[in-house]
Amino acid sequence: MLPEYNCIIKAAIDILLEGNHDLRVLHIAGDDNAVADVLSRSQFMRALVLQPEIRIRAFQPYVRVDQRQLPPMLQPPQETLGVELS
Repeated sequence: MLPEYNCIIKAAIDILLEGNHDLRVLHIAGDDNAVADVLSRSQFMRALVLQPEIRIRAFQPYVRVDQRQLPPMLQPPQETLGVELS
């Protein structure tokens, strides 16, 4: 049985297919991109230490994604954990 596709990725692909977009994905190692590395691990306070000016906000899925279909780990947070969320 194949795994289900991530609904956020599916929505992003829909946007790319509807428009005339050119997408290029490059991998930058975490050692060379520390802020992105800690953000990808949900270490928001560490990101603030590395980049004090950073503004971290709750992710709002594309309007075509029904938030009720998102797995719990992708749903917007219910509390701010001391980080500005707007």
